[in-house]
Amino acid sequence: IDPISGTRVFLEGLPHYGIVVSYLHRGRVEFAAVYDPSAEILYTAQRNKGANRNGQKISVQQSVSEKPTILLNLSQAWKDTQVANKLVNMLSNFEVDSTPRSHAVNDCLVASGEYPGVLSLAKDSFPYFASSLIIQEAGGQYTNIDGGKNIDYRDRVFLGGTKVLFQKLKAVVEKLEIPLKAKSGTLQ
Repeated sequence: IDPISGTRVFLEGLPHYGIVVSYLHRGRVEFAAVYDPSAEILYTAQRNKGANRNGQKISVQQSVSEKPTILLNLSQAWKDTQVANKLVNMLSNFEVDSTPRSHAVNDCLVASGEYPGVLSLAKDSFPYFASSLIIQEAGGQYTNIDGGKNIDYRDRVFLGGTKVLFQKLKAVVEKLEIPLKAKSGTLQ
């Protein structure tokens, strides 16, 4: 349980913080819920049963734009500014939305088809347990930096979206040289 995902957003009085719950069994997320109280939206997913927004089925949607808009979750706790700046420069083929919101809420916007993809440099992995399942159950792909679908508590880099956009984001991440300790939880 992450009782306030997007703590900074919440403390600044901005909308779109979240309440995040995940149920893991043997290291695999089986059920997930992300609630955005400011918009009164509840996203849920259960393994092999699909994803929902306020009880209605959702699915990731491919962008028709040649320069699709992706969400960039860049945690303030990510101290390696060289990696962060390099990443932003490498995203020139995309429009980038970095509006302050809970990272879990952002990922759910991808699951519900409002954005085709998301890339995250995070301070912790807790919201991503839930949002990884929600995006996957909405028909998208979601992994850590090494391509693992099962999120580990030490992971700090995540990418997700439609199958086509996921491959494009994966190509960007593969060119990004992230130190091993940053990939696995020790922020610089």
